Amino acid sequence: MTTQEPNALYCTLSMGGFSDERVFRIKLDDGETHIGACSRRYCYTRQLRPVGRTEPERGKQMEGLVAARLLRELEDAQLLFSVPDGEVVVVDRAQATHVQETSPDVSFQS
Repeated sequence: MTTQEPNALYCTLSMGGFSDERVFRIKLDDGETHIGACSRRYCYTRQLRPVGRTEPERGKQMEGLVAARLLRELEDAQLLFSVPDGEVVVVDRAQATHVQETSPDVSFQS
């Protein structure tokens, strides 16, 4: 895994307060959960398809992926990622995967 490849983190997705917003929950390396919100343009289904306008149904959650930028590899299979809400998180390598592409108009903080 390199910092140049488009990556995503396994998460749970739910609708946010705005029509284009999704809330994502990522399991962190320390067992805690990071909860953030972002545009649905950062979100994918587990089949690597962009999340649709009505996914998931309001009041329900779905397993998905959120785009993330790899900042660095740490010790013990840990990875440091920047996520769309501007936070930096440490996850186990198993929480990350590659995606084919991300929206060209979506930027990440580095």
